Amino acid sequence: MRKNFLKMAFVVAGLTAPLAVFAAVTTLQTILRTVLDLVQQASPIVAALALLAFFWGLAMYLFNFTGKDEDKKKARDLMVYGVLGIFMVVSILGIVVMLQNTFNLDGKATVNPPVIDNPYKP
Repeated sequence: MRKNFLKMAFVVAGLTAPLAVFAAVTTLQTILRTVLDLVQQASPIVAALALLAFFWGLAMYLFNFTGKDEDKKKARDLMVYGVLGIFMVVSILGIVVMLQNTFNLDGKATVNPPVIDNPYKP
């Protein structure tokens, strides 16, 4: 268990190292935008896999000619996991859109820092 965790930590560190090297000036907005963009790009792939799992379970359930209850249970479980996966992807995409709207991360708006007027300015 510990070896697997260490391997995963090294993989994650290796994949995120270029982000740290090339991020000379990093703000919270750029970090959030990068993470949200990655989630948006990965979510169609995950949704397609969940949909494939659902239909694979449906095919296993329909074409179960032997009539074994354990095979039907496996197929039913696969369909449930597929539906839950699709639900999770749609929920995560909803949270991503909400965060983008909250922090103006859609790329259309820019954040302007507040300006303090100087009354003693000539």
